[in-house]
Amino acid sequence: MADYYVTQPTQFLHDVLPSSNRARERQSEGTKRGSVSMYDKRMLGLDDADRIVDAIIARSKKEKGPPLSIAVVDHRGDLIKFVRMDGASINTLRMAQTKAYSAAKLRHDTSTIAAWTEKLGAQLSDWVDPDVTAIGGGVCVRDQKASPPAVVGAVGVSGFPQAEVDEEYARLGVEAIG
Repeated sequence: MADYYVTQPTQFLHDVLPSSNRARERQSEGTKRGSVSMYDKRMLGLDDADRIVDAIIARSKKEKGPPLSIAVVDHRGDLIKFVRMDGASINTLRMAQTKAYSAAKLRHDTSTIAAWTEKLGAQLSDWVDPDVTAIGGGVCVRDQKASPPAVVGAVGVSGFPQAEVDEEYARLGVEAIG
């Protein structure tokens, strides 16, 4: 996983925007207390997505499985990489992306979403997002170094008649990046 850093524009804002003396005092107090003006967050990168997709395609070809669609998204559910193998059904295109998006957005593998929402006393429609699904095949990618482990992206696979097999292939892809 790649590392990226987002700096807080504190000094920039003080240079550009007028602010009260009290706001400046609060900022300097925070600095004295040891606050940090930078966030450190691991994320999936294109190299990670390439390794995930390559592992899934290699296994599918080795086992002579059906043509698959594979989506890899970041922690927000935004697409990093998408591949539709030759001959993959048009239905698998949207489904792979929806599975990956759902896993990332809800921070749960899609095969567990139905039970999780039921436990909460909710329904999938309560999330007010037509692009979420509870069909298996979407698997979260977690940063195990974070405490607690954070979802940094997700993989969605579609093409097998059984969602459990789609999920197995998605997990294989996640394992490919460690």
